Amino acid sequence: MQCCGLSMSLPFSHTPVRGGQMSTFLSAFDGHWRRPSTDYQHAVRSYRISVDTNVLLELYRFTPMAREELLMVLRHLRDRLWIPHQVAKEYYGRRVSAVKEHLTLYDSVPDTLEEHRRKVIQELNTFSKRCSISDSNREKLIKPIEQAFQQAKTEIGKHRDAFDLTLERVIDADPVLAALAEIFAERTGVEFNKEAASKHLREFERRVTERIPPGYKDAGKSENSHGDFFVWEQLLAESAKECEPLLFVTNDAKEDWVRKEAGLLVGARPELVAEFEVRCQSDFLIVQLGRFLQIAKEELGVSVSESTVAQAENSVEQPLVRSYSLELPKGAFVDLLDRLHARARMDTSKLSDLSENQKREMRREALKAGVVLDNIKYTAKTKGSRMSFRLDPEEMEIVESIRHRDQEDAHDIEFETHIPGARALQHEIKRLEVDVKRLQNDTEATAEAAYAQELLSDLRAQLQRYAPRNLSPSDI
Repeated sequence: MQCCGLSMSLPFSHTPVRGGQMSTFLSAFDGHWRRPSTDYQHAVRSYRISVDTNVLLELYRFTPMAREELLMVLRHLRDRLWIPHQVAKEYYGRRVSAVKEHLTLYDSVPDTLEEHRRKVIQELNTFSKRCSISDSNREKLIKPIEQAFQQAKTEIGKHRDAFDLTLERVIDADPVLAALAEIFAERTGVEFNKEAASKHLREFERRVTERIPPGYKDAGKSENSHGDFFVWEQLLAESAKECEPLLFVTNDAKEDWVRKEAGLLVGARPELVAEFEVRCQSDFLIVQLGRFLQIAKEELGVSVSESTVAQAENSVEQPLVRSYSLELPKGAFVDLLDRLHARARMDTSKLSDLSENQKREMRREALKAGVVLDNIKYTAKTKGSRMSFRLDPEEMEIVESIRHRDQEDAHDIEFETHIPGARALQHEIKRLEVDVKRLQNDTEATAEAAYAQELLSDLRAQLQRYAPRNLSPSDI
């Protein structure tokens, strides 16, 4: 490989070679197979290294010891570190919310445990009465449960007491910000100027339409949908200056960054590897934070505990799981596809009465419609005379906006919505309704009846929150 006039070779020390060169059976398909561990070890020792926003934000979630160990690794690598301006921008926009969300866990998890404890105790009390179990035997059932819940809440309290960040401290004198300011001094990219930003936004829209990574998975976001592409473009521009190989550390596991086979991560998407090769004439690797820290410990001799590696591995960002499962008659399904297709192909160039901002917003809506259209086609299955498919909440909002915007259409779409967990909630509500009526007729169970009624109200409210906009629980 030629890089800026210099000959370079990739460190495929464990891959099949012939005559000193890597097999063309492999080199022509880089990104389709997992690179050997020695390549990542070599990258940690010698490549330029960049970290994603999610890595910086983990510093607000790690335990104090894990945070300091990650910072020590970054300090050790400072001479080879560089981050895009977009990463720094996203960090500043999310650092306070990151610590706020983490602090909330110390209250929300005990509250959730208490709700479950009350429900378990109520179930055991009901069971004991129905089965005529004596008070002493009922106590034998309940006591271990009480102890287990109490022990869990006590341990959570210990973790809360050991965590050293507060919102006030982060806002007044953020120790993480101070450390990063020192590490990334003169190691942060510059912002795109207005002209370049406009050009790259247009390129992002084109790539989303053609599903070119990275970033198309975020096209449906209402804010910063272009963030991943701007990170990538800034990485390419910086690496191309010196034709430097790059190791990108990220916990983003979405399909527009990494390739997976049978649920296992293979590496960077082949398209990213190829684009980096063309633009920078060099090598590109993606590694998740946990593996990066483990390799840094082995190759650089820095102190990284198993606990820190475990925390990093547990922080991998997974694609959103919660989704809506929808069913439509085939005619309405085709109608929805036609509307999405029309929205995706919307041409704003002929709309002279609109401002550039309005045209840009319409182009973004078109991109979002195209992503939803592709996802529906991918997940759609035939169920008799109906079609079923899945949408995440943001995609559901896009479909509903089209539905309501076009409501004058005679073929308005009516959804039959089945939300994961909703049917289980319905079943629980019906069962609890029977218990409430029974307890209300029992003069000795006034307190239990009141609690059961309270729980019933909570479940009904939860079912209502599960439902999409404008759908009542009776529609589910």
